[in-house]
Amino acid sequence: MFSENSKITVRGSVFSYKTTHLQQHKDVLEHLHRALERVISEIRIVPVGETIKKTVNLHKIIGQSHCVALNGDEEVFYAQRKGRRTLSKFVRGREAEDCSCITFAISKTTTSRYKILTAYIGYISEKEPLDPSISNEQEFNRCKDFWNNHALVEGSQNIFIDSITYECPWNTYQSKVKLRSSNQNISKINNQEMNKNKL
Repeated sequence: MFSENSKITVRGSVFSYKTTHLQQHKDVLEHLHRALERVISEIRIVPVGETIKKTVNLHKIIGQSHCVALNGDEEVFYAQRKGRRTLSKFVRGREAEDCSCITFAISKTTTSRYKILTAYIGYISEKEPLDPSISNEQEFNRCKDFWNNHALVEGSQNIFIDSITYECPWNTYQSKVKLRSSNQNISKINNQEMNKNKL
């Protein structure tokens, strides 16, 4: 089990990450060091304070991509993933696709220290439209266009069942919705499970 603030050291550079954020992408951890080694020289020349987003091809199948392009006739729904505070889009009846790539977003905090914001097996995608870091309508529209045509495969992520909705929650930038804290939902679910065990 990785600690809350786990670290990966690559040629003297330290990459830290929160386990809670990468818990949905556990399969990426065993390949992350090798991927970072391939681009460490490129990362080092990025100015402090910048965010680097890269896709690295390891040239062999290392797992599956759970984000798939839609044909347009699939059944989709929206749900809150564990560890997240907003809704994500899911598709039914599709399977994850074999992939040889790792994508990660990293913030450079000092000349030799970095924070891994996200890392997953698959290709570069846009932020989810409800991401609180989206700063303007132009960025929101770009993210919305991507997720209008893509979704996560049902069953690939842990979700809160009581959060499922079939109504798109991100029609406009002004109408972006935020959900209650994930921790509150987790407590609610844990209490329900404890009560069931007592019966």
